[in-house]
This record gives sequence, C-alpha cells and structure tokens, in this order.
Amino acid sequence: MSKNHRDVLNMPIGHTELEADFKEYIDSADRYRFSYPKNWFVQEAIWDTDVRAVTANSPEGYFWILASYPESIDLLSTAKEVLDTMKGEYNHLEDTPLRRRIAGYVLTGFEMNFYFLDLVNNASVLALKANGRSWIIFHQGTDQLKLLGEKFSCEEVFDAITYSFLSSISERTEESQAARGQG
Repeated sequence: MSKNHRDVLNMPIGHTELEADFKEYIDSADRYRFSYPKNWFVQEAIWDTDVRAVTANSPEGYFWILASYPESIDLLSTAKEVLDTMKGEYNHLEDTPLRRRIAGYVLTGFEMNFYFLDLVNNASVLALKANGRSWIIFHQGTDQLKLLGEKFSCEEVFDAITYSFLSSISERTEESQAARGQG
C-alpha cells in the first residue's frame, strides 16, 4: 500500500496518554465534534451564507481546519482551489493526489510539501460528503518537530483529530438509521 493510500482502522495514535492530552470541541449547528490537543485553541468562522469553519491552532503555528459546505458543491474543484492557493503562496510546492480511508470514510484530495522558514512543511486538503454536507479538512505543519511534549508528529496529531471528527459523524449516521429503523 502506498504512503498516499493509508487505512487508519483504529485511533491513529493508539496511545492512551495522547487521549488524556486532548479536549473536545462540539458544534451544535452541524452536529459534530472532534478532539484536539488541550494546549491548542479553537476559532470559529462563517465564510459565507452556508459555509462554516473551525480551526484548531497549535501554539507552534500548526493548524487543522474543518469547513462545512452545502452538499451540492463540487468537492474536487474546491480541493483544487485550495491547492492552487497554496501553489500561489509557496514557490516549488510539490503536490500528490491523496486518497485515504479513515473511520470508514474515503477522503480524497492533495498532499503538499514545501519549504518555509527553512523547514519542510506538509499540508493536506481532504474532502468528503457525509450527513447532507460537504466537508473540507485542511491541515498544515511540519514533521521535523514533535508536538505534545515531543511525543507525536504533526501528522499523527492531525490524524487523531480527523479520526475523532469522522467517528462523530459516523455515530450520527448510525443514530439516524436506528431512528428510522434501518440500523
């Protein structure tokens, strides 16, 4: 299996000590939640009439963004717009199409690598449709530094946040199916 087609079947980190270092964000409008490191801060934003976003920011400047769009948007075009914006910001950005399976969902998008402040930085844009919404996940950091007391890479922390979000919308889908007698 290539590095760009990974299956994350369980909590990506698998360390109970990591779970103790997380707190939970709950969104009542779109009815989802996710866990993020307790030393990070969250910012909410409304980008457009029916487009909402939340960003989890690390003290080091790394971040994970979740944007909720109407289901009707073209996910591939939106992911390409993010990629094109990044290419406009960072010279010599290298990108690779990305397909990942996390918590039972297939997410598609792009992985990006670029130099900034003498570090190799990594970013990903991932897209999926679920629960009547289109979702874009974008995260950026560097794996040259470790987070949470030097224990985990940025990618491991981003995977844990993404997994917790996707698990929360899976639970919502299961609840809806059970309420309709489909589960």
